[in-house]
Amino acid sequence: MTATPVMVTRENLALRVDGARSPPETTGKDGHVAHLLAQVAFLHREVDRLEQLLVTMRTKSFADVREVTSQYEETIKHKNAELEELRRACGSRGELGDQGRRCKLLEKQLAAANSEKNVACMERADLQAKVRKMQALLRSRREEVAQVQGSLEESNAERSSTITALKMTVEFLTRERNRLSSELEEQAKRQRVERASTGTVCERQRSDAEIQTSCVERTTEACQVCTLQAALAASGEEVEASHSLAAALEEKTRECDELRGTLEDLSAMQRDALLMLEATKNSLSSETERRRIAVEDAENLSVQLRALQQRCSDLTAAERAMGDKIRLLGEERQKMLVETAEIERDRDHWAEQLRQYEADVAQLSATKNHSNRQLSSLANENENLRAEMQQLCEREAHALYAVKAKDMEVQEILSAYQKSAQENESLLENQRFLERELDNVRAALASKEESVAYLHEQLRLMHLREQQLTLDMQSLEYENENHHQRLARSDQEVAVLESKCAELVQLLHGKEQCIEELHQSLSELSKQVVVKDNESLLLRQRCDTLLADITSLRASFTNEKAKVEDLEASNARLVAREVLSLDDAAARRAQAQALEDERATLKAVIDENERISASCDRLAGSNKELKARVAELEKSLQESVEAKERLHRILLDQNKALSRLSV
Repeated sequence: MTATPVMVTRENLALRVDGARSPPETTGKDGHVAHLLAQVAFLHREVDRLEQLLVTMRTKSFADVREVTSQYEETIKHKNAELEELRRACGSRGELGDQGRRCKLLEKQLAAANSEKNVACMERADLQAKVRKMQALLRSRREEVAQVQGSLEESNAERSSTITALKMTVEFLTRERNRLSSELEEQAKRQRVERASTGTVCERQRSDAEIQTSCVERTTEACQVCTLQAALAASGEEVEASHSLAAALEEKTRECDELRGTLEDLSAMQRDALLMLEATKNSLSSETERRRIAVEDAENLSVQLRALQQRCSDLTAAERAMGDKIRLLGEERQKMLVETAEIERDRDHWAEQLRQYEADVAQLSATKNHSNRQLSSLANENENLRAEMQQLCEREAHALYAVKAKDMEVQEILSAYQKSAQENESLLENQRFLERELDNVRAALASKEESVAYLHEQLRLMHLREQQLTLDMQSLEYENENHHQRLARSDQEVAVLESKCAELVQLLHGKEQCIEELHQSLSELSKQVVVKDNESLLLRQRCDTLLADITSLRASFTNEKAKVEDLEASNARLVAREVLSLDDAAARRAQAQALEDERATLKAVIDENERISASCDRLAGSNKELKARVAELEKSLQESVEAKERLHRILLDQNKALSRLSV
């Protein structure tokens, strides 16, 4: 999953206040990073395993080469023994037919070797094509490994940026907590000061009410004394002060009526004030309950703050561990780069050897064509020599038959001569005749001996020709031996290429396992996205409820403020009239004290509401950040889906390539 620098900057700016961030998000990211690290470790293990397999295949190929070399040496020894037998057999004339059969057998073996060489050349071409395909697959796998390493580096960078943003958030929350604690201390000090000032005002009002009550009592007593004195004076002096007493009585009656009306008005105002205070008391009790709920919310927020601090400490430890892991991964990456360079050098070496083998095969092909031409010419000469040898054998047989016939005739002549020696006289003529016949026979024998000498000369020439043919056969066998050695080298190359094919197939299986793990990580990411959606929905609902509570608290605050202003106005009117009684003054003082307490409570509730509104604003900001994070997760999920599709296409291409290779 990748993220652009602009998105990372926006995330760093938006993560200033992250009080409502849920722990599963970081846990999911840790799980994703751990999964990527597990994939990288798996790839390292696969590379080590492939290197070990390459070493074992090299040792095995060297052992196979030594074994094949020993087999070919034994075959060469066997062929040398056969050649020695042929040389010994060539010394006699009667084994010319066996030599011809041997030549035919050697020709057949040479033809079979040529056909095997052609098959080996075709197999070498197929193996070269397979090697090229496997090299292309290896390059694609290396590109995939580079992409996975790049995504790992990007995820590490994103994680480091997230960790720095969380550190900034923790610092900001720490400063906010310190500021709130200082504000709470200042608010507590102000409340204590206001409580002390409120007690002083109440005492002053109580003393003023007592003074007013004493003044009213003295006025009433004075009125009563004046009434009694007026009555006594009336009884004593009815004539003199009747008019003055009547006027004073009317004045006092009018004053009493005014006082009675004033008292009735005050009692009505008191009843209204009591009703208003009762309503205020109920509203303040509800406000107290809301304040208690707000205090509980503040405690919950403090608990969440402590959890965030603990989480930040855990993230710091995880960051240090991740830094160590990244350092180890960097070292392993350097090792892998060195190993990749070594593999490239080995590949160049094998390519150079392959070019050399191709040149050797071309030279072998030219040598094979030349050998085929020489073999065809030798075969023609061999046929001609075989025909001449057949003719010479027939002539020799006729000559031997003639010699035997002549020997028989000589025996007959000798027997006749012995008879004629007994009959010497009678057979003198026959003897002369026989002597003439004997001379003729001797002349014929001399001619036959000359022909036999000529035949011996021809046989000597044939032996020389046969020795030349034997030397040519030895040169052909030497060339055949070279061909066999080159075929052995080609077999060794085939074994090496088959081992490379097996290694690439194993690497393909490892890639398939990586793709399955990527599928699992994709399902985990989809589950995390669903969890984040649920959390954002819950946070949105909570924010809506908090906003509704804030609006209701503001409305109740305005109402209570208006009521308090009305009560203060009525209290001011009552103080201005200064006609409250002692009981009413005590009740008023109690009411004033209660009003002051309620006012302080309302101020605390207002401050708490302001803090709650600020926390709601922060929650709204965090909700926006969560929405942005969800959008980023959706984007990363889309990117992972696209990566999955690309991997699927690559897997299909690999399967097609493997199917073609298997065919």
